[in-house]
Amino acid sequence: MKLRIIHFIIWSALLASCSQDELPGTGVAGGIAPLHIVSARLQSPGAQTVTRAADVLTTGSIGVFRAKGTGYAETQDNKQYTYTAAKGWQPSVSTDTVYLMANNADVCAYFPYKSTYTDKTAVPLASGKYTGTTDDLTKHDPADICYATNRTLSGASVSTDFKMRHAMAMVQLSFERLNYKSTLCNLTEISIKNKELVNTATLDIGTGIYTTVKKDAVKWTPGTATPATGIQVPATGVSETTAALLVPCTLDVAGTTTFSFTVDGLAMSVKVPVAKLPAFEAGKIHRLKFVIHAASITLSDVSVFDWVPGWNVADEPNIDGTLKDYIELGGVKWALANLEYNTTHHNYYFAPSATSGNTKMQWNALAPSESGNKTAMWDPDFDPCTRLEPKGTWTMPTKEDFAALKTLPYVWTDNYNGVKGQWFGVGNETAAALSPDRYLFLPAGSLTNAGYWTQTYGTKSNPQSLWIMKGSVPIEEDMVAYDTPLNVRCVKVVAEKKEFIELDGVKWAPGNLYQTADGEYHVAEKQGDFYNATVSPVAKWADHTQYFRFGYSSGDPAILPQENDECRKVKDGGWCRPTEAQHIALKDMPHVVGNYVNGGGYSVTGMYFGTDDQAEAESHPNNYLFLPYTGRVTSYDLTNLTLVRVGETGKYLNTQYYGAGVLYPLTLGNWDGSTPLGDCHFYTDDDGSSIRCVKVAD
Repeated sequence: MKLRIIHFIIWSALLASCSQDELPGTGVAGGIAPLHIVSARLQSPGAQTVTRAADVLTTGSIGVFRAKGTGYAETQDNKQYTYTAAKGWQPSVSTDTVYLMANNADVCAYFPYKSTYTDKTAVPLASGKYTGTTDDLTKHDPADICYATNRTLSGASVSTDFKMRHAMAMVQLSFERLNYKSTLCNLTEISIKNKELVNTATLDIGTGIYTTVKKDAVKWTPGTATPATGIQVPATGVSETTAALLVPCTLDVAGTTTFSFTVDGLAMSVKVPVAKLPAFEAGKIHRLKFVIHAASITLSDVSVFDWVPGWNVADEPNIDGTLKDYIELGGVKWALANLEYNTTHHNYYFAPSATSGNTKMQWNALAPSESGNKTAMWDPDFDPCTRLEPKGTWTMPTKEDFAALKTLPYVWTDNYNGVKGQWFGVGNETAAALSPDRYLFLPAGSLTNAGYWTQTYGTKSNPQSLWIMKGSVPIEEDMVAYDTPLNVRCVKVVAEKKEFIELDGVKWAPGNLYQTADGEYHVAEKQGDFYNATVSPVAKWADHTQYFRFGYSSGDPAILPQENDECRKVKDGGWCRPTEAQHIALKDMPHVVGNYVNGGGYSVTGMYFGTDDQAEAESHPNNYLFLPYTGRVTSYDLTNLTLVRVGETGKYLNTQYYGAGVLYPLTLGNWDGSTPLGDCHFYTDDDGSSIRCVKVAD
């Protein structure tokens, strides 16, 4: 009797909570079935088949909607399901339980839960500043609505995996400053304007259809402080970022999008053409890089990439939209961590951090268990770096790659996240630990030394390696036997070719002008190229097959005629000599003497423009203009050059001519034996000079 009374009480409760069409026993044996949420996760548009730990939501609440339909007289709107480690996704209270009958019903969901979202067809969206940092729920922006559209469920199939997608588009803006005199550089106001830009809208999460409420500009104050402070753009090399959420839209195809900023109270703006930025797409991050100059701001890059789970607002993506997976030093792109090998699955991967990983391999071997190949020839088929996905992206470094590292500042540390090792690109371990993404760290674990393989065979019948050592300079060592297990740090196969170096709106060639023996003009690929020697920077041009020296030879006009401009004869086109005004602007910029690591394992001395921080310039050499000290010609003859002071001075021609053989090239360094190495001035001369071309203005 007591058992029957209990059954009656349960039955009565169900009757009270269900419509007539939802009564237990209507099409489902044993009564109605509660919704079972197996998982809920955030995903980028292109990741629908991949499950990763970063995808899965394991805290917080989602809102669930069940529609009317056959067998379902009433909707169930915005029912709150909360995650616990013990039970997974469960109704927050019993009245939030979503029930399913024998008939099919449409069910959709969104994250994060908000009690005011009672209408699934009109969830409000508003463009504005992004306040989160990652897809970590503890740092998630509540305005960043993620949703899963309708899926068909019933009492016979009550389990579902809600795959959420971002309802909004992300715009990430990063800022660097160049030749900006103020010590502040506070960015306090940002706005985006386009006539098709959507300020507010509603979203039907069941169908994914947007309805525009208002088109207007989007404005926000970056940072977390007051508008008077905003964010401060650092003085050298480091980007400062801010981001906003935007309602997805297609921008005006006939116009431009204007980005406006207030910097130290000064209004600046940039117009971005629709060809570079045609739309703001849901589930995408639109990254724009800006450079702040003395009285203006310029756009340096636009890229669009998937808003992947775990993305951080401070992450810097590559030009192709992937997150940056390397540290570039001395023109070499180093992997962020050591190579690892899984002995169970026989696959290759990078260690999860710069301080982790303990896989060691023999030379010319593909796995820790394999014996190395004792041969004087490196076999690319036994390069473990080439087995990383995507194939062909990475390779074992060369001796020259390590030699380039040794020309940079370095410092040993006994404790970087509990690990010993050597920093490269910085000479202070405290500074390195504060900005670890800017420098290369090679771990030694608990040891006071560690060896790293190269693909270069040494001079003493053994492969070449690099050793980092406490209390000593890093050394290149060729006495280590091929069967010695050492660490592996991979490098990018092909270094990104820099088309130009841009300073204050002027696009400088990536290297000096030269002429081949057949009379063709070319722009050197590297900033340090100014001779044809292949071994060391000696004052000699091998076989004189390439000429890097030029006279004025223009006659009497005050300005060099275009037909006499060697830069305009470059095979690829689009170049010209710089003007005197452009050289004067360089002279007035911050500049510093430093070294540029060229190919072949040697470095070239010259002057960097755009910074007065030598360590910063040498760590990121292609972020600044570098003019090598090409020496002084004492006897000018293309077949018999006589040079002095290579590595101490150099001079560069412009278009200005003062008549009677008088011109004033930009002259760098110790020209006459008495001026300082860091001197930058104009000195009269008429031949034997170098030329660094600039892009012809649009």
